[in-house]
Amino acid sequence: MIAFSSQIISMRCLQSAPGAHCDFHRHSFHEFTLVTDDETTNGYASGKARSIPNTLYLFHTGELHGHWNAPNQSPRFW
Repeated sequence: MIAFSSQIISMRCLQSAPGAHCDFHRHSFHEFTLVTDDETTNGYASGKARSIPNTLYLFHTGELHGHWNAPNQSPRFW
């Protein structure tokens, strides 16, 4: 017999403005983030990395992460 537990799943799409950023932060839950439409810089526990469109991240519970757009970058985050 397999036991299943209920989980709350939330989804949103954020159109990020040119030059916008979201400083390092953390959550009490796992987060998948899909970057689409443009490049950006994503930050995570080990530092920062260039993110090209269609890059998928998994941030674990409590893991620091954030993003920083250049003045000409306007990605979507799913």
